[in-house]
Amino acid sequence: MSIDYKYDFDSNTVRMRAVGEITMGEITTYVSGVLADERVLPDFIELVDMEAVKDLTVNYNSVGPLKDLWMKYLSKGCLATIIYAPSNISYGTSRMIQTVVGLEAEGLSDRFFVVRTQEEVDAKLASLRT
Repeated sequence: MSIDYKYDFDSNTVRMRAVGEITMGEITTYVSGVLADERVLPDFIELVDMEAVKDLTVNYNSVGPLKDLWMKYLSKGCLATIIYAPSNISYGTSRMIQTVVGLEAEGLSDRFFVVRTQEEVDAKLASLRT
């Protein structure tokens, strides 16, 4: 239904929030927007909040474009992506995306994280910033 993001210059963090039913097209549009955003500086961390997601109409075949977009994220200087996915649907789909993208993207395991609790988000963010 909607994806929006805010860029925090002071912490060099992209904070994305998804709400409702999310499609692959919306994800692709969001990622492309971050890539085109000249305010986003190298070594940024992306925090993805999937708490309000009710459904993701994403499947294995539709995830393909994210591989190329992830490589462009790395070229832009993305330090890491942390996906907060507390529900079973958001967690399962996010892990599928992580697996599919990881098949072709080197270095994914130390830059792409899917977590279920806010405490895990905070701990991962703290470890990346030290």
